[in-house]
Amino acid sequence: MTESVIIRRCATLSEALICNSFLQTEGILSSIDNEHHAAVQWTVVPAIGGVHIRVPVSQFDEAKALIIERVEHAEALLDAQDLTFQPIERTRYLRAASMLIISLGFFNLLATGAIFVIDQIIPAAWFPANDAADVFYAPAPMTVLPGNGFNSDGYVFLFIIALFLIWELFSTRAVKPIAEPQV
Repeated sequence: MTESVIIRRCATLSEALICNSFLQTEGILSSIDNEHHAAVQWTVVPAIGGVHIRVPVSQFDEAKALIIERVEHAEALLDAQDLTFQPIERTRYLRAASMLIISLGFFNLLATGAIFVIDQIIPAAWFPANDAADVFYAPAPMTVLPGNGFNSDGYVFLFIIALFLIWELFSTRAVKPIAEPQV
């Protein structure tokens, strides 16, 4: 655009795109300055003064009147729209299943199954026999004190994972409606 003027400085790229499309549907030749800059480096948009919308000087008054008219009648336009919201009830079975797979160790389960299958396939004669004199096994006393053979930390962790799993399986939440409709 040769002779153009900035009609609006928007805080975000989304706002600029909406305003630009509104002006273009009304027949005004508008464009967005620094659109790509705002899309890539959106953190510097406030430093460069926002995202600018340009219109030709010849259509400036018409564009300004359209924007002011749309802003003044925005509430009536929103009231005319049917913006009912139906909350969605959802359960999180996938999230709960993934938590169960991670906590129980899905890959450990697969490896255990593979070892079991291999143990069934390979003949027992291929493995050396263990003599009873070579094997010494003395079980440690079961206690919850550290260093005495039984550690309860793992069981506490599994208990907490089980509580989260139960909570995820049985919780259904309605999606909260937005306080103000977004246009």
